Amino acid sequence: MAQLPQLDISTLYQLIGKNINRARVGSELTQEELANLANISRTSITNIEKGRQKLPIHTLYSIALSLEVEISSLLPKLNFANSKENIIPNNLSNEEESWLVSLVEDIVEDESNDD
Repeated sequence: MAQLPQLDISTLYQLIGKNINRARVGSELTQEELANLANISRTSITNIEKGRQKLPIHTLYSIALSLEVEISSLLPKLNFANSKENIIPNNLSNEEESWLVSLVEDIVEDESNDD
């Protein structure tokens, strides 16, 4: 398995928030409209987009479904070739960590196949 790059948790959530914001704006949805579609509060959308609120995987999934985008498009891109550290947050359950590692490996494999 490839060594995963490390990123501090606050930066990770800020990057996810920026990706959600870009996707929402690209879908021409307001924060209120996305909140209603994803069944969360508008304040949560605001905080998620600013990287101030950690979102559980099921919320990330709900947002991706609401935006009609692949969940992977909301996650920061990883550069395995130039990074030596680990991006997996320490506070994930074993199930969440396994899911995230599997997702990252699938994304990396898909990108490798595109080259």
